[in-house]
Amino acid sequence: MINYYLYRDGQNHGPYSADQMKQLVTSGQVAQSELICPEGSSDWVPASTLLVASSLNSRTVAPASVSRSAGSRDFSVTEEQVSAAHQKLKTPMIGILISVAVPFLLWAAKSDASRGVRISGRHRGLKSLMQTIVKENPQALPIGIAIGVIGVVVCAVWFARSRKVARDLKAEFNRQQIR
Repeated sequence: MINYYLYRDGQNHGPYSADQMKQLVTSGQVAQSELICPEGSSDWVPASTLLVASSLNSRTVAPASVSRSAGSRDFSVTEEQVSAAHQKLKTPMIGILISVAVPFLLWAAKSDASRGVRISGRHRGLKSLMQTIVKENPQALPIGIAIGVIGVVVCAVWFARSRKVARDLKAEFNRQQIR
């Protein structure tokens, strides 16, 4: 049985079973325009797609393209949902920055340690920590680079998916404004 997460007030709630979620939507406790996501997926769709999917005797959420082609236009996207989707883009971007910064910090610490540079300045604690890591583990730099590359790739995929959701919501919001 598939579980669903509900996006409300800038936070994810759940998981809820498919039956629970259907009941919440049909009773009006969850608006058809609110976004839900099947557990294990990254595709957020309006809750109305759950009703469309159940009316088609399906046990999964129909993708947004299927629900639209089936004539389901009874959901609306709010400006707050579009804004929240764009806010979610910040987290993977920060992950990319950290993934790039850590190998550079390790490299700088290794370089400073090998040249005997005295630790000074505002970030003495961080510099000292990095030099200790590099001195005690000579493999820290190659491992840091590998982890940094993996982090960049993972965060880039995460960013691309989040960006697609944000763009789709914005496009739907703009279509609704035209009507």
